[in-house]
Amino acid sequence: MVGPKDEGDQQPRTRASGANSSQGSGPAREVDPPVPSELANAKAPSAGTADRAEPGLDLVPSIVWKGHRVRVVFNTLHFRPERETFHEFLRNVVLWTFGEDWWKHQIKMRESDRHVVVRWKYAFAHLTQQGPGVPVSIGDRKVLSAEAPRPIWALLTLGYDLFCLQARNALPAFLVDRLRKNRSFQGARYEVAAAAVMTRAGFEVRFFDGEGRLIRKARRQKPIGFPFFLFVDLNLPPSPGVSPDQKPWVLDLREAIRQVDSSPQEAVSPFNCIFATNFALHFDLPEDRGLHGEWGYYVPSRPETPLPDNQIIMRILDILGGYARIPIEV
Repeated sequence: MVGPKDEGDQQPRTRASGANSSQGSGPAREVDPPVPSELANAKAPSAGTADRAEPGLDLVPSIVWKGHRVRVVFNTLHFRPERETFHEFLRNVVLWTFGEDWWKHQIKMRESDRHVVVRWKYAFAHLTQQGPGVPVSIGDRKVLSAEAPRPIWALLTLGYDLFCLQARNALPAFLVDRLRKNRSFQGARYEVAAAAVMTRAGFEVRFFDGEGRLIRKARRQKPIGFPFFLFVDLNLPPSPGVSPDQKPWVLDLREAIRQVDSSPQEAVSPFNCIFATNFALHFDLPEDRGLHGEWGYYVPSRPETPLPDNQIIMRILDILGGYARIPIEV
């Protein structure tokens, strides 16, 4: 076990255009010639440049064309307001993913009964409408930047995870259905997060429509002949100021692993690595500043299927270390 790691205390900031960008579903259409030649020829910055967003995804950068900012998500073009920021676009990704009928139903409900994502969305609207932020430049655009409380960053990290999966056409309908339901949201949300981490690390992702996320059950789910990673959602309030070895979740996880792998130095393990994360943005805490994520990992000494490249684990850890960071623009 190595960890946990804290993502840091720097307060995330969200960027808004200062104008009312459309929250509707359009205009968007599947890519069908003719398309803007600038977009057809667009390339992401070369590998190794500091400003490249998610090199593992090879995203198509947005362009301004005929008064719109054109964004590509897999085979769909979104013609958005020219001044709309990427963070505002991610808010809309969440709206589109959950669906117009779902949102209309939620709005009719009592506020206390609404889905947590609806409350996050209203928190975002309140922040962007209460003004004023700090003027900053994104390319040739002037936008407003403001510190983002936990509910807003929870919305944006969800939007960015959905965006990354949709960019790879890797978000199945059954998982979206689980996101819409209060009872299954937390588990589905974590599956989205784990899948987004893997896509950003450059891997293809496929979901299996089934339950069973406990370590002991997961042992029996290893595909024959393939490496096997396990992501464990701790879902605990953050513990800033507590030394890594004394964090309660570290002690509990070590005990759980000990019970599953009673002789880790001798037994063959189905896992190549177990990643434990505690992304605690959804907790209502008295303070908005501070810890935004904790994570740790355990590498068995004798995995059943060796990795072709040990750097694979380091790539995933690199993505975990920056999980709560969202690009200013794509």
